[in-house]
Amino acid sequence: MRLAIAMALAACLAAPIAAQTAQKPSDQDLVKTAKAAKAKRKKSTTKVLTNKDVHNAHGKLIELSKPDKPTAKADGPMTIAQQDVLIRNEKEAGHRVQAAQKKVTSLQKDLDALEQRYYEENDPNYRDNVIQQRFAQTRKQLDDARQELADARDELRKLIQQK
Repeated sequence: MRLAIAMALAACLAAPIAAQTAQKPSDQDLVKTAKAAKAKRKKSTTKVLTNKDVHNAHGKLIELSKPDKPTAKADGPMTIAQQDVLIRNEKEAGHRVQAAQKKVTSLQKDLDALEQRYYEENDPNYRDNVIQQRFAQTRKQLDDARQELADARDELRKLIQQK
């Protein structure tokens, strides 16, 4: 009985080991596959420049003319007072942007509500005379508010770039 168990155990252990060795490709197959893959790869078209290439080059040196505009020279580091003014102006510009955004949002809601009322109104006289005039007025206010918002954002961008 013990002999039968030992034989069964040996057979169970030997079968996976034998299967692994039988499935392994030989080293020669791997080398052939690697060489074939290398041949299929695209060759690089770029050339690496070396010091020898630079010394052997016979080219002309091109000098660019100086720009017409002089570059702005930095006045030096900002003082604390200048930084305080810049930060204060940036905060104020941020508040103006937020206020303008709220105004645009509010006017857009009003305009949408007026448009909805226009289509819900059954009286054509009231719709064409009253609601349409309010719509045009609100539309003009919205356009002005959007322009104000764009101006405030531009001002804020300029202040941020000054940092």
